Order: sequence, then C-alpha cells, then structure tokens
Amino acid sequence: MRGLPLLSHALLSTWERDRGSVLTTADCRVGDGTFAAVSASAEEAYAALSESRRALVIDAIASKYHAGTP
Repeated sequence: MRGLPLLSHALLSTWERDRGSVLTTADCRVGDGTFAAVSASAEEAYAALSESRRALVIDAIASKYHAGTP
C-alpha cells in the first residue's frame, strides 16, 4: 500500500503536465518519475512557507528521522 500514494502523485503530476486529453506511456516517460514528482511538489510546498513554518517543518522531519520513524 505504501507505493500507491506515490504512484498516484506521479500520475497526477504527469496528467497536469500533459496537454492532451489522454495520458500515454510516452507522457509518463517524459516525466522524471515518482521520486522527482514528489520531490518537486515538496520543494514547491516548502518554498511557499514562511520562515517560521519552515523551521517547524525542519524540526518535525528531524525529530522523525532521529526517532527512526519511517
């Protein structure tokens, strides 16, 4: 089940980038893949945050990383 949200996100990113009404395998190949789609969305969301919110995000991620939570 872990991979389904990532796949869904990558497909949505590909669909939004597409100019036609049909999503093709060629459209999927043009994209950078699941990791890049999620990474780009995360960067966009992070850039939209205020400095204080960015600090909260960094603290939350660091605390999960140090606790060993996946």
